[in-house]
Amino acid sequence: MGNKLLIAVIVSVMSVCVFADSEMTKIDSLIEKIKKERMGLEVNELKKTKDPFYYDKEYAKERIKKLKKKRKGPYFRLYAILNNKAKINRKWYRLGDKISGYKLVKISQTKVKLRRGNRTVTLFIPRKNRKIKIRTN
Repeated sequence: MGNKLLIAVIVSVMSVCVFADSEMTKIDSLIEKIKKERMGLEVNELKKTKDPFYYDKEYAKERIKKLKKKRKGPYFRLYAILNNKAKINRKWYRLGDKISGYKLVKISQTKVKLRRGNRTVTLFIPRKNRKIKIRTN
């Protein structure tokens, strides 16, 4: 019984080796194929080719017009609030500071208010930034 088991193990190991050898041969042939130098296009030929992506210029113009109509006045983004200061458009401001003609009139935990004349703009901290806690020990 022991000899039969030993013979079965030897046969299975040999078959695995033969299979692995055939796989290595396949891998070697694939490597040889990709090692061959491939010629690309000349710069002049590349300049003559058309852009493969479809771009509708009229649609883009209309989209830009719609976006401009939606946004009235300057663009503001509130990044953070810390120690009665607000980071708006990547700059820090305090109460009373001017930003594009608007005056910073109120700072709370999650929002700030800007005012110019009778127009008021409220900026909120994005939800993903609200969970940030700063502790000092």
